[in-house]
Amino acid sequence: MLLKKEVEKRDAEASLRCLKVRLDKLSKINVLNTAFHIWQQGCFGTINGFRLGQLPHSQVEWNEINAAWGQLALLLNASYKFLFAVEIIRKYTLGDCLDDFHFSVYRIVPMGSYSFVQCIDSDVDLPLFGSGGFKPFGQKKLDEGICADRIEDNKMEYSVKMQFNSEERWTKAMKCLLINFRWAISFVVVHSKVLASEENAA
Repeated sequence: MLLKKEVEKRDAEASLRCLKVRLDKLSKINVLNTAFHIWQQGCFGTINGFRLGQLPHSQVEWNEINAAWGQLALLLNASYKFLFAVEIIRKYTLGDCLDDFHFSVYRIVPMGSYSFVQCIDSDVDLPLFGSGGFKPFGQKKLDEGICADRIEDNKMEYSVKMQFNSEERWTKAMKCLLINFRWAISFVVVHSKVLASEENAA
């Protein structure tokens, strides 16, 4: 009887060691980076294999561009919720607190290829999807949804808006935008680990 209990104790300790090793491996995985793989394919930036951009010699279908925007919307939403959840866990128990999650002025609504930005004050929806070809005056609604000014890359400025922009420069801006998102993922993961370690130290 005593020998049986000793064997059970050793088995439990071995299982615990194995689980701790697995937990350590899993805690080192960058979940956002795994779920939202940002890379490049030639001149294009990609997210989960969807190209974001348009070139005269390499036309990308709008359904692929829209899918890329949908992935970016989901990534932004997930990153914000990820940081928010870490803050909530740090301050409270996790009951209904996630219902308090909100954006103050804009809300990103990830809806696949039909994602949009919702202006909370005016109840206006700005699409993060386009249609048709590359138009000389851009895609006004998509430009409003993107709504950013310029991205710098080696002292060169690129507008993320399609209006008054060439396909090449817009594609470069999209690639830079994806690089910025990749850095943002790293920030979110590092920041959440810092918050978690502060909580463990307290």
